[in-house]
Amino acid sequence: MPATAQEACYIPYTMFEAMVPHIDLDDCPVEFAANADGFCRLALDGDTVRIYAFAYSDDDACLERLESLPFADFAARHGTRYSTE
Repeated sequence: MPATAQEACYIPYTMFEAMVPHIDLDDCPVEFAANADGFCRLALDGDTVRIYAFAYSDDDACLERLESLPFADFAARHGTRYSTE
């Protein structure tokens, strides 16, 4: 039986981890907080910032959301300093 769209994982984390240079984030940005059982990664592509949100599944974490925005917009929204506090 073919997998339905809800069951299919378009990009599993193991594939992302191997192919996309990224930074592990301790916490997801506030707008991603609705999925507290997942995690986020950040990647830079020139002057574009991409935030990837993954949700845990039975086999592997799966890409749930992607946001791309210019670095200036990212900095205005989140600041330019990383802090775990």
